Amino acid sequence: NLLELVDLHESTLLDTVRARFFKDEIYTNMGNIVLSLNPFKWGIPWVQEDQMGRYINGEENLRPSPWVVADEAFRDMMETKRNHSILISGESGAGKT
Repeated sequence: NLLELVDLHESTLLDTVRARFFKDEIYTNMGNIVLSLNPFKWGIPWVQEDQMGRYINGEENLRPSPWVVADEAFRDMMETKRNHSILISGESGAGKT
């Protein structure tokens, strides 16, 4: 979680995200926000659809993932009976779909 960095400023944030990207860690938590970088490649094992159940079932010590955000929003929506929204932002062609 980037909010746990001792020195949270632009260069530290960018260095951390860059280092994670080169290890195929394309998702990074910032509090309850998931920062995603498009790796422009398929086949990263932990982001394949067959891994989704691990996140939805709440396994511990998993990598950051938008699946967690979606699952938490869905469960809260069902419990509270209130609408929710999830903002997905990025440039055209950046892989938001």
